Amino acid sequence: MKKIAIISSGHTGSLFPLIKRFLSQGHCVDLYLFSSALKTPEGFTIKERIIKNGEICELSSTEWEGLSDYLESSSFRFFCCGIYGLPFFHRLGAIIIKHHIKKLCFLINKMNYDYINLVGRYSIPYYTSLVDSLSGNVVVSLHEVCNHQNPDFATPNTFIEHLIYSKIPIVVHSTKSRDDILNYKNIDPQKIHYIPFGLFESYSSIKKTNFFDNTGKNYVLFVGGILPYKGLDVLYKAVTEQKEFFKGVKFVVAGKGYVPVLEKMEKDNSFICINRFLSNEEMVELISNCKFIVCPYQTMSQSGIPQTAFVFNKPIIASNLDGFKGVVNDYKEGLFFQKGDSQDLANKMSLLLNDNQLYSSLVDNIRYFVKNNKDYSWDFIANQYLELFSKL
Repeated sequence: MKKIAIISSGHTGSLFPLIKRFLSQGHCVDLYLFSSALKTPEGFTIKERIIKNGEICELSSTEWEGLSDYLESSSFRFFCCGIYGLPFFHRLGAIIIKHHIKKLCFLINKMNYDYINLVGRYSIPYYTSLVDSLSGNVVVSLHEVCNHQNPDFATPNTFIEHLIYSKIPIVVHSTKSRDDILNYKNIDPQKIHYIPFGLFESYSSIKKTNFFDNTGKNYVLFVGGILPYKGLDVLYKAVTEQKEFFKGVKFVVAGKGYVPVLEKMEKDNSFICINRFLSNEEMVELISNCKFIVCPYQTMSQSGIPQTAFVFNKPIIASNLDGFKGVVNDYKEGLFFQKGDSQDLANKMSLLLNDNQLYSSLVDNIRYFVKNNKDYSWDFIANQYLELFSKL
């Protein structure tokens, strides 16, 4: 039995299935989650609670609503950490955050964990202080290793530079991220470990509700943060220039953010726009009821959308980017279209809407996705982590 600490700023959709496997193998796991991630955490519901700046508090299992039953273990503890304040670039804000980080790490270090997994992104400024203050066997898991819209590998940010210098083992979750991080100078390839995500299965523990009564039964779904690189202009062009393909079909665009084309979508009755942050319950409802999910991204390193959609047996139509190709197989669990090509996207969406045999084949393949792709089995993934930990 090993004592494992996981420290994260979010990413709970991929964390809890991994924690569940550690627990099932007899290990003890403590999760330390920063309060900024508790507004609407991925894949589970938590009772709202105010956490003071610098405070570390343990949550009882009654506050997890469904998560306790999902984990099926008493060897798990859940801590919330209040790490926030003035912007980090403000000198006083940096001092406050560093003080709270040292306080947190002092308590963590006293626990004498066998392994510590720090989970986050390249762009979180206070993670450098975390790495400096933690003692013991530390592995860093990065969900993003660079700005994939405009990467600059010649000048790594402070955190990436610190990881390169300290030679701490780094886990990345896509082959695209692995290839990207190896572009940094002086990085040791032996310190980079590719371990993919499995399916974000904790979403299946969330009860399906009925928030939306205007989406109908035959809709295509775009879900997630609305950002310029996600290609909503390509989707809009595909739908509006080929209206004859999509008679009676609605396109639901759900998520928080803004791009100029959103204003056009809101005026077009082919689209239903839900422009706000979605609760887990709303996510589950929208994904469960849709025909398939469309991801017209222009750039990306990885995405949790396929791992969430597959939990509900929903196919994906996505740009032919490496980050999607690592998970989705063309004509097996979804379809690819040429990035930025609205006509190709329109053709692929029309094909999947009208070819029932193809659609059923994709759904059947998704049902057996984990069985046919052992690299995406959480048991296999947990063993990869434990093997890496054992080498520290």
